[in-house]
Amino acid sequence: MAGNLLPPSDSSAVEPYTGQTAVSVPQAPPLPPMEAEGGVQLGRYIAAIRRYRWLILAVVVVGTGIGLLATRFIDPVYTVNSTIYIRAPEGGGERQLGESKGLIEGQNWVQLLTTAQVLDSVVVQEKLFLQPENVGDSLLFKGFDARWPWRPASYILEVDEAGKRFTLRTSQGRTLDQGAVGDSIGARLGMLWKPSAAILGKDREIRFNLVTPRDAGMALQKDIVTNMMQEGNFLLVTLSGADPARLTRTLNRIGDRFVNYAGELKRRRTTATAITLEEKLQSVGESLKVADSRLASFQTRTITQPTQATAVAPGIGLTQNTVMTDYFMKRAELERIKQDRARLGSVLERARSGQPVGAELQTIQSTGVSADLNNSLKALAEYEAELQNLSFRFTEK
Repeated sequence: MAGNLLPPSDSSAVEPYTGQTAVSVPQAPPLPPMEAEGGVQLGRYIAAIRRYRWLILAVVVVGTGIGLLATRFIDPVYTVNSTIYIRAPEGGGERQLGESKGLIEGQNWVQLLTTAQVLDSVVVQEKLFLQPENVGDSLLFKGFDARWPWRPASYILEVDEAGKRFTLRTSQGRTLDQGAVGDSIGARLGMLWKPSAAILGKDREIRFNLVTPRDAGMALQKDIVTNMMQEGNFLLVTLSGADPARLTRTLNRIGDRFVNYAGELKRRRTTATAITLEEKLQSVGESLKVADSRLASFQTRTITQPTQATAVAPGIGLTQNTVMTDYFMKRAELERIKQDRARLGSVLERARSGQPVGAELQTIQSTGVSADLNNSLKALAEYEAELQNLSFRFTEK
């Protein structure tokens, strides 16, 4: 059996199929030309935009609407900044006798900026005790003032439809004042306010709050943000709020009051230091006069007494009798002790009356014998100077 399994080749055995015509297949549309690999396929992007154009438009419209609504219901917050340059004290870190470490140094400047002596004055000048709920009503309160003690509360001022009458009520609905537009409003409550009819308008409601000056000062203290390096000379002050014009005026007032009050404290400190030094100078001068008088009296009494001196040959040191030398030294020491005792009695009398005496005690020679006593007197002088400086900033209450 042959290995070829195919039938023998016979052309008559295979006939073409002619019983039915062939079915025509429609040709597919030609494909768009392929872009170069790695290029920008603008066609795809344009097709995507056309396909999702309504979704894109809806997102843009909704986002714009939300932004407009946010500007209507969310109040903007403004921030104003101010930088104050503080000159470093001259003379380095060395201090004189009895002088404190410093009334205003380093971070003490920040504390001084937020004290009541600075902020309460700004509160009164800028009328920060008045707080309109709507910033747009600030023009209505341009001529507003108040006479303490006024009544702190939340108020509502209503103007009728004709613009002829007004009614002042509390937030709880209690009527406090009524009258014709153009008259004084809230005079019995401590308010000094007389707006014109053109400013008040018609058929409107105005809400505002009145607080005490101290509460307004504490609120202002919380709003102030300060920044100063430990060894820096620049004090950065930041204030935030809803009324930019009022913020600017307030921050300028704070800077002016801060500079003026700091200068006043420094003048007081300089005056106190000058008085202390003058007292020290007088005390030392009196001690010198007493010592000169005692020396002259001693010389008068001993001028006729023998000195027991021995002739000294050239090149030989001076020699004196040991007994005489010891006598005169002890006599001078006794006089000095008596003088120091009298000064101590005078100083202690002034100390009982509350006067600072630490610096003067250090000028008495007998007090410098003990190192511990000398250190204690030095600390006492520093504490007295610090107490005197602090008395300029704080009252006893």
